[in-house]
Amino acid sequence: MAKIINNHNAPGPLIRYAQKPHYDSGDSDFTATSLMDEPRIKILTEIHSSEIEDDPYVSPWKYLSTIFHELLSQDAGPGEIAEERLFTIFEGKKISGAMDLQIVLKDENGKEKIIIGDYKLTGAYSLRDTSKWEQQLNIYRWLVEREKPDSEVIGLEIYAFIRDFSMATAERTRDYPSNPGVTLQLPMWDDGEAEEFVRERMSLHCEAEKNLPDCSHGGRWPGGKKWQVWEDDILLDTFRLKRDATAAFHGSDADNAEIVEVVGRYRRCESFCPVSSFCTQNLDWLKRREKGYRRK
Repeated sequence: MAKIINNHNAPGPLIRYAQKPHYDSGDSDFTATSLMDEPRIKILTEIHSSEIEDDPYVSPWKYLSTIFHELLSQDAGPGEIAEERLFTIFEGKKISGAMDLQIVLKDENGKEKIIIGDYKLTGAYSLRDTSKWEQQLNIYRWLVEREKPDSEVIGLEIYAFIRDFSMATAERTRDYPSNPGVTLQLPMWDDGEAEEFVRERMSLHCEAEKNLPDCSHGGRWPGGKKWQVWEDDILLDTFRLKRDATAAFHGSDADNAEIVEVVGRYRRCESFCPVSSFCTQNLDWLKRREKGYRRK
């Protein structure tokens, strides 16, 4: 568990809440969420667990999300199962997943039909790509049908609560949510697809214990594109707008010049990764950025 610090005058109740344990994966080797994540983060977190610090005012949303989940788990009604963690043994490893909500229906023969639901306190930007949520809930489906063989999962739902919702944006943007709360129906994978996904991810994590890999480009949440103009392997300048880089490019010796698109920042490394200060991949990239990046 991270050491909780308070460098920004957060109130005492929030600090005391953060200091309490709120997550227990049992004795599982992998959880559904850890399987989906970057192996490098999981391993470095284990190595540096005693050195990691967390300030709740720097990362308040995860604590508010936990409070939100805990409150909703207290009001499960008839035909609803809240916060059930399932375990299964797969190829010698114990895998678990905790579902926020299971809605249990019965058909005319009394067989259980289950809708798996998951709460997300998230930003509007996250709704543009729900692939990670799709992976997570399909692993849950695999766990349910593996450990509850008499049940059938008939639906996967995300209950998204958009913390940065803007009514003005909703009124003028067609593909923006019309409300700050929205239910999303996620695709269910074909039989065997989730198991193969679990196998691939588990293999990747096990291999990482021997040879620590870099995090993937997408897994670091790239953002803030920039454009550079190079001439004869010399960096002339870096621009926030492509049109400015294009203008500079045409003003140079075009035979030996080129425009190179680079990443302005990695949002996860910058603000959301607990081990970014210990990660040589991130630290090396920051050094390259200070020097004008390294050409590929």
